[in-house]
Amino acid sequence: MSRKLQFNKYREKLHALRGRLDENVPELRDEAFHGAGGESTGDLSNAPIHQADRAGQEAEAVVNLGIAENEAVLRRQVEEALLRLEDGTFGKCATCHAEIDPGRLEAIPYASLCIRCAKRGQ
Repeated sequence: MSRKLQFNKYREKLHALRGRLDENVPELRDEAFHGAGGESTGDLSNAPIHQADRAGQEAEAVVNLGIAENEAVLRRQVEEALLRLEDGTFGKCATCHAEIDPGRLEAIPYASLCIRCAKRGQ
């Protein structure tokens, strides 16, 4: 497959991933903040919320917020990969400038490091 066709395939994957992330991040943030701090959780009862229930809601909010933050970082990485496609540096390691293995790009189309540099933590 020609390099241009390969890059078009990665571009499509990146756009699809960005679309999914754009849908998920706001929803996760809403879930994280819904019900935290004593807001209404939609219960029809006027009974007070048990302390354990509140702790469970707060723990769920923290998890959802963490997931939303991770997905925001992932979205930024996707945007950077799309920029690399435009400027001609996509598929080259940002550290050593070697070609990134196509198998790695298939699995992680937003990868900016080759496996060797990624293992070194650069």
